[in-house]
Amino acid sequence: MFLFAGLVACNYSGFTQEISNKPTAIISAVFWDRFTTKSLTYAPWGNIDDRNATKITLQVGFSTPSQPFAYYGKSPIRFFETIFLEEQNQDGSYEQRSKEFAEFSFEHDLGETKELFLIFLKQRNQSSFRVFSLPLAQERLEYGSFVCYSQHKEPLYLAYGNQKQVLGAGKSVKFKRDDKGDESVQLKVFKRSGAKYEEAASDYLALSSKRRSIGFLAPNHNRVRLKRYYFNKTPIESSIGYDSAPFTEIIENNSEDNSTGLLGSP
Repeated sequence: MFLFAGLVACNYSGFTQEISNKPTAIISAVFWDRFTTKSLTYAPWGNIDDRNATKITLQVGFSTPSQPFAYYGKSPIRFFETIFLEEQNQDGSYEQRSKEFAEFSFEHDLGETKELFLIFLKQRNQSSFRVFSLPLAQERLEYGSFVCYSQHKEPLYLAYGNQKQVLGAGKSVKFKRDDKGDESVQLKVFKRSGAKYEEAASDYLALSSKRRSIGFLAPNHNRVRLKRYYFNKTPIESSIGYDSAPFTEIIENNSEDNSTGLLGSP
């Protein structure tokens, strides 16, 4: 976690503020497109336009969801990217500016902390990204379970250990880990060709009482591509930006005034 240079995380002394220690949302994020990695900045309290707002920079990649981060503000949450300009300064450094990268709107009930998984998708022929979200609430995706979403136009047939399910086009199915079984169980995906079932993909899923997963099945020529993400159970207090203050205090240099007062009268 990196706070912007020159700012110290604490309450702004200019006024009194009510600070709730219950986040609006706990979020993990990932890029859908391969080899896409970016440093994104957000304001945990949603006040990024304020001069002295607390701002945090996240590392978001494409293969593994980011570390969970806390958000206390209202919808929408806005993300910014630091852009380095081509022209160098006299000292050899590059000038930089902040550019809005994406924003995500969500419904929120007062007193509830939403758990969300955000996927950034690059839009064709555009530099901007679209945000797709999935819930990570325990009642929707318990630890030890795996939810699989289909991007196919035809049904797929899935076998996870002894569990078998039909996955319809654009639908999802959930598998639960057998508490008596091994953590790593093979998932097999079949396509139907006439009266025969042909294996189109397979992979091992390592689930446990402290681990869950989300997967996507997409067409890949004559086979099926499985893209999966794991989520480990972590305490909410370890989330990036947890218990952060809305503002940072800009420290003023009063060294001259202080030194004068110590000199006394000539």
